[in-house]
Amino acid sequence: MLFSGKTGQRIGLVLGGVNDHLGDALQGGFLDVDNDSFLEFGVCGSLSDNANTDCGNFRIYRLFPSVWSNYCTAKINSQGCTPSISGSGVLSATPGTTFPVVCTNVLNQVGGLCMYSHASNATPFQGGTMCVGLPLKRTIVQTSGGSASGIDCTGIFSYDFAALVHGGSDPTLVVGAEVFCQYWSRDSASPSTTNLSNGVRFLINP
Repeated sequence: MLFSGKTGQRIGLVLGGVNDHLGDALQGGFLDVDNDSFLEFGVCGSLSDNANTDCGNFRIYRLFPSVWSNYCTAKINSQGCTPSISGSGVLSATPGTTFPVVCTNVLNQVGGLCMYSHASNATPFQGGTMCVGLPLKRTIVQTSGGSASGIDCTGIFSYDFAALVHGGSDPTLVVGAEVFCQYWSRDSASPSTTNLSNGVRFLINP
């Protein structure tokens, strides 16, 4: 695992093959091998037997730019729909960029908010799964929109996480920080009167 020297947060995980024996040496930030303006790092496995006996192994990995990925399980809402959260592009600390965190397939005309933290989770919560660890923080309350009448799954939530990073109100949102997000929303016909999306994970890129 790779940890930020500034925040102590985990910012990456390298997994080798069964016989790679990676990790007895790490060389960081030494060369931009793919010419994308981001430095790569190398991981050595001197005892690797992956290809031949005592062959050794050296791999180069890219940390930035890092794209978002999904994890965890959403709660099916009272209309039988499964909300889905996603990112858009790459989250950058560079001012002027955007990174919408979007949740689709949610109930129309309901309130909701995005919860986030620097740790993942997978514990039962309000009839679904809490995907975000403690301590968690919440964004502003939003309205899902969608159909003006009736009840369906045309609602959408969208929050520009880059604006939160650039605004500086949360000092933990720095380059290299790992962020986990999940949408929580109202669902009056559910026993808990709430609904939960799956989770989205991303790193804050330079």
